Amino acid sequence: MGEINLVSDQTREMYEHWWENRNSDPLFAIYIEGKRFENEYFRKGWMDRSLYPGSALAQGMEFAVQTGDFRYLDESITYVHEHLRTLEFAGEAFPHVEVNLGPGVVAAFITGYSRFGDGTVWFEPPSPLTLEEILSLNPEAENNYATIAMHGIERIARYFDGIAVVSQTDLGGVLDILASLRTTEQLLIDMHDQPELVNDAARIVERIWQRYFTRIADIVVPHNGGLYTS
Repeated sequence: MGEINLVSDQTREMYEHWWENRNSDPLFAIYIEGKRFENEYFRKGWMDRSLYPGSALAQGMEFAVQTGDFRYLDESITYVHEHLRTLEFAGEAFPHVEVNLGPGVVAAFITGYSRFGDGTVWFEPPSPLTLEEILSLNPEAENNYATIAMHGIERIARYFDGIAVVSQTDLGGVLDILASLRTTEQLLIDMHDQPELVNDAARIVERIWQRYFTRIADIVVPHNGGLYTS
């Protein structure tokens, strides 16, 4: 099968008009399983058996962080690509790849911790951070997890250049990230007992969030032909 065609000029124009509030018509994106995806053929032994292709990048990235070996990510990229090849697109649908590193991955960019399980990624570290530790974070600092993740996202974007539009990853909401750092229960207690400190901590996390949003956008947009999706 040949490479997948990207967004048509007509579809691009419809999305642009929609975002500019120049088109009130709904957009219909329909994805059809054109051929049966032989997932067992492309699934590697290290991949979670319940893994849906959309989650493969998350597990591959976690192994890359743990081992420093991008082979796992490269194999998950192939897995995602082969699934993409089975799809047909109708209406305003277009081939795209979600850079799924787990919802709220900014928490890992702060702590360096993640745990893949049940088809998703969990970011609550074994020992929660204190509010004081969060308030002392340097928004410009970068841990090994984040450095490898940025290299990995560049790898994904470069691979799918001309094949599919690569998305922003799910960085998470500010309070969701705080909940990973503090645990959800403790954050609720904090909001009751120390709301001012929670607000201050949220502002620190927001600065980190904005930094990585910009970093990732700068990586993927040049490979997307100017297109962008989240």
